[in-house]
Amino acid sequence: MPFIGQDWRGPGYIWSKSGTSTWDIRDRNIGVHLEPVPRSQVKKIIEAFLQQMQQKKCQTSYTNLTSAPVSKCSVKENMTWLQVSSTGSKECRGYTTFGELIRRLDLAGAAALPHRFPYILKIAELVVRHKMSTLSGMAQSHFFLLIEALLEQVLERGCEIRRMRSILNRLMFLLQRQSRRTSFSSKLSWFQCIETVRIWQSKLKRIEVTRRFDNRATLTDLPLELQYDIVAFLNEAEDVNAASKVCQTLHMICEQPSIWKNLCYKNFTQEQVDWAIAFMIRKIKRNQKVEAGSSSLDEDYFNINSASKWKEVHALLHKAYVSRELNYVDPLLHCQRCSVLFWKDTGHPCIESDDSNVIIDQLSPRKFISFFDD
Repeated sequence: MPFIGQDWRGPGYIWSKSGTSTWDIRDRNIGVHLEPVPRSQVKKIIEAFLQQMQQKKCQTSYTNLTSAPVSKCSVKENMTWLQVSSTGSKECRGYTTFGELIRRLDLAGAAALPHRFPYILKIAELVVRHKMSTLSGMAQSHFFLLIEALLEQVLERGCEIRRMRSILNRLMFLLQRQSRRTSFSSKLSWFQCIETVRIWQSKLKRIEVTRRFDNRATLTDLPLELQYDIVAFLNEAEDVNAASKVCQTLHMICEQPSIWKNLCYKNFTQEQVDWAIAFMIRKIKRNQKVEAGSSSLDEDYFNINSASKWKEVHALLHKAYVSRELNYVDPLLHCQRCSVLFWKDTGHPCIESDDSNVIIDQLSPRKFISFFDD
């Protein structure tokens, strides 16, 4: 049976098999026979054509459905959303890595936006604490670019200095303690990472917060009620302790029992706080040898006593439980229908035409990190 070209209407050649190892080629318009082509060469041409078509099909699948690396997909990626997949399949080739997420969702660029900076900083903090040893070499290089982008914003704005210092110190600790068995990079890359983190730490030490020289009102010029409301708005104990060192007035406000009680109920649930209070009451009864049936120690004891008791409760809660996460202004969103991560302002082409049936979840930093659990 003759083999005709892709477009049967256009000019081309007619291929016909002759014998066992050759093909005859004849011009369909003028009927001239050309040189016979060996069967092995024809087989290679057909295999090359089929492989090219298969690659185009795979590239389309990667571009529209997955987050394939550049080595797997040569098509220019211009999407700002990312499909999360843990294993490969016929419909979804490849799998999603943390390095791909940083690159495709442009987390380094998102760190420059003020409303996304706290969210990205929390993600970086969780990665350094729990996921650093599991990152591949490429993911590690992308993550270091993210850390550099966050550091530039800290140096420019003069905010979140303490948290950035904690991230760099933890990162340096992980790099220094890694051994051959737990090494997550080559020796040359390890030396480069150590030197890079040292440079970052030196830059952070030399940061200078611009001092005010105007005569406008400052925090200490506000009424005590407003200063109390500002301190009560803080979410972390480290921030309250730092505020208590500013002046005597803020120190007096930070030592109020209601401030530390507010921290306990803001970062932990009611059941967790009740457990901590009951544990502290049992401990005090055991230390002071109070009778088991005595009611002299109860929750009211914590309400009227000094802030030291609520500090102990907060320290116990922080040790026993994971603190409640904050609500961020612009977090990453996750579509349960097509399993795609995206920013709110960019959106994604959902496979469900009816928007009412699509469930969109707001991802907290911890839930976001859980997508990459082993």
